[in-house]
Amino acid sequence: MAMDDQAENVAENANAWTAEELEQIEQGIMDEEVFAARIFAQLEAAPALLTREQVELIEDEIRRDSWQRAALIFCTSTGKDLCRKIERDRDFAILAAQVKNSLTAVKERYEQLTELLSTVDVRIMLALCGRKDMEAVLAEAE
Repeated sequence: MAMDDQAENVAENANAWTAEELEQIEQGIMDEEVFAARIFAQLEAAPALLTREQVELIEDEIRRDSWQRAALIFCTSTGKDLCRKIERDRDFAILAAQVKNSLTAVKERYEQLTELLSTVDVRIMLALCGRKDMEAVLAEAE
C-alpha cells in the first residue's frame, strides 16, 4: 500500500521508487546494493519530520492533557472499585463517562505519535546501517 502511494507521487519526488523498481521489489529481484543505495538516497532527501516549535507544542500538549491524566488515574482503581464508585456516585459516573468519551481523541493523538516515533526508529536504523561499525555502535548503546 505504501509503495502504491509512492508510485503515485513519483512526479512529486525525484527520489521516489520508479514503477520498474517497485516491480523489481515486489518480485524480489532488485539487486541488494541498488536497493540499499536507493533507500539511502531517499533517506538523505527526506525532509525533517517536525520543526522544533512543533516538538515544543506536542510536548506541551502532552503535559497539559488532563483527559490523558484522568484516564491514567482511573488505572489505579481495581475493576471492582471502579464499578462500585460508578454505581454509587452519579457525579463520579458522569466524570467517568466524560473521560471515556475523551479517550477516542487521546488514543488518536497517541497513535499519531506512535506512528511518528516508528518513522524516527526506521530513519535512525537506516542511518546507522551506513556505518561499518553499526553492530558495535548498537551494542555499545545497550
